[in-house]
Amino acid sequence: MSDLNTRPAPAIADVYRDERLGLVRLAYLLTGARDHAEDIVQTAFEAAQTRWDELDEPVAYLRRVVVNRAQDLHRRRYRRTIWDFATAMAGDGTLSGRLAGVPAADAYVAELGCTTG
Repeated sequence: MSDLNTRPAPAIADVYRDERLGLVRLAYLLTGARDHAEDIVQTAFEAAQTRWDELDEPVAYLRRVVVNRAQDLHRRRYRRTIWDFATAMAGDGTLSGRLAGVPAADAYVAELGCTTG
C-alpha cells in the first residue's frame, strides 16, 4: 500500500521560478535594500542546492535561510556601527573630531547626549 502523503520533491528550477520573487520581497522587507535582498536569496538557493534531495520542505528551508541571512546582515551592520563609533572616540579629543567617522544619525544622538547632560 502506498503512502498518500508522499509527493515527489519539486525540482529546484521550478521552486526558483515560482518562489524567487516572494523570497526577494521577504528579504527586502527584512533588509530594506534590493541589492542585499537579491544577494540573500541567491545565497539561500546556493545553500539549498547542495542538500536539495534531503529537504522535506524546500520552500520553508529557503525562507528560514533568508531570515537568518537578513539577521546576519543586521548584526554585521550593528557591529560596524559600534566599531566606527569606538574608532571615532579615539579621535582628536573634540566632539566633532570624535564623531567624524560616525554615521549621521548616531552622531546626532551622541551630540544630544553631550549637550543635554
